[in-house]
Amino acid sequence: MLPLLRAALLAVALVWPGAVLGQSPQQTAASWGLMGTWTFDCSAPPAEDNITYKYVRRNNQLFLDRDYGGTMQDSNTITSLRVVASDQIEYLVSFGSTQPPSTRYHRWLKHPDGRRIRVFTNRNVATGEVVIDNGKFTASGAESGWFTRCR
Repeated sequence: MLPLLRAALLAVALVWPGAVLGQSPQQTAASWGLMGTWTFDCSAPPAEDNITYKYVRRNNQLFLDRDYGGTMQDSNTITSLRVVASDQIEYLVSFGSTQPPSTRYHRWLKHPDGRRIRVFTNRNVATGEVVIDNGKFTASGAESGWFTRCR
């Protein structure tokens, strides 16, 4: 692992608050309502414009499985997770399949209906590059889309 990335991960691990009331990341994700399959349109197959995110538990770890249709599928470990507010959850996810591999900080916002969520913040931990800030893409200013819980 690159020294800079290792140092950044260590720094985050030292200051990242533990899960609420000693819950595991899986328990915290389940109690907040994150577990399961999320996409823009549940009636359509996964595609680049209909990304599917699936939060699953495997071998006592929490994973984010992404499906972009025929172009890309991957599975990545969520290393830390906490509830920020009743309508917000944040986590660190290690993307080993990206080039270069990266750890990203994600904050999600839950719609009042409880069935939709959207990315509020997406930031590369090592470089500080921000893709989404305050629910808007930094490159275009467009709002991030609402993912719907499918199952």
